[in-house]
Amino acid sequence: MQISVIGLGIEGKKTIDFLKTEQHDIYATDLNENIDLNYDNLDVDLGFHDFEKIEKSDAIILSPSLWNVKKFEKFKKQNKILSDVLTQHKDIYTIAVTGTNGKTTTTTMIHDILKKSGLKVLVGGNAGGGFDGYSKLIFESQKDEYDILLIEVCDMTLEYCDYAFDINLVVLTNMEEDHMDVHKTMDNYYYKVSNFIKNKTSIINKEYKELISTNNENIKYYGKYDGELCLNGEFNKFNACAAYTACELLNIDLNIIKEVLNVFKGVKGRIKYYNIHDCELLVGKTDNIHATKMALREKYFDVVFLGTPRENEIWRFDLFKEVINANPKVLIIFPGLTHNVDNIYKKVLNINTNIKIIKVNKFEDVFNLIKKMIQCYKTILIGGNGQNKIIEIQKMLDNYIYEV
Repeated sequence: MQISVIGLGIEGKKTIDFLKTEQHDIYATDLNENIDLNYDNLDVDLGFHDFEKIEKSDAIILSPSLWNVKKFEKFKKQNKILSDVLTQHKDIYTIAVTGTNGKTTTTTMIHDILKKSGLKVLVGGNAGGGFDGYSKLIFESQKDEYDILLIEVCDMTLEYCDYAFDINLVVLTNMEEDHMDVHKTMDNYYYKVSNFIKNKTSIINKEYKELISTNNENIKYYGKYDGELCLNGEFNKFNACAAYTACELLNIDLNIIKEVLNVFKGVKGRIKYYNIHDCELLVGKTDNIHATKMALREKYFDVVFLGTPRENEIWRFDLFKEVINANPKVLIIFPGLTHNVDNIYKKVLNINTNIKIIKVNKFEDVFNLIKKMIQCYKTILIGGNGQNKIIEIQKMLDNYIYEV
């Protein structure tokens, strides 16, 4: 199959990775000339699109970020978008889990429950989160028969997913300030979510009931799970209740739901608890202000490590302000998604604070500093941006625990 991939961000790159293993003919293109692509024998144009090559393709994979760009509308009318060419996934009962935080944990909980109950589940979605992307889901769904298609849907890709998938059930975890370069305002975000759940059975966190504007009568609201949980954290009680309510709606045996939630140990990169040398550590991605607030509610932290955001994501600096307001003894800034530690450090110093501020320019120095802090303080939060870096820290802590 000859396939054009337009837009080479995270979703585009993961799509190419998958397509190359499937040995499809690929044409890849992006207007950005400075994209780092490490592929051999790839037909690629950077800085422009070759529409003649795109027209000759059997299918087109359009980046969710380009979904509403007018010059690509004609390909939708021609039914050349991948989800119009390969359609078997639209015959599967489909659950979409969306929201600002908790998507990957909730999706994984639902998957484990459904699998334990004997259902055959295909799970994936949001390439920037815990899974491999939307396009891979569509391809994989053609290869076998599944009872459930379970998708993690990023809040930036609601319109894209509404087109690409026939969604039967929506699970909404929360709606908070993130990706404001896309949403512009929170009202816009609420509006997009209201459109997304229109005419779909939906399960919604009751704390956001007043923000949803829709005539949809098939909405069920949930709160905190009150059963046994292996996971710590108040936020995980909401994730668990979302998973419980969704599976209950699907008539899954309640004993199976409770059993799975009771032993569910979490997802890599998400919040994980440690106790080392009588020091309590909470470690996980807290890359927006809501996730940071939820982590800070757990306890007072003597020390907070925060990974840096991308340069253009200026709204993410608010999570540094949130941590400063919590008044830890030490704030440590390390390279999360970018190496702009100096820029963030200068901004933090401009805030009137008595907190000790430390910057770590090399990620390889972070763990030695963590070990020093464990010896000196009783509570440590390690979060911020940079999921892959945080997963590395968790692995190093797992090994460290084994050594000590």
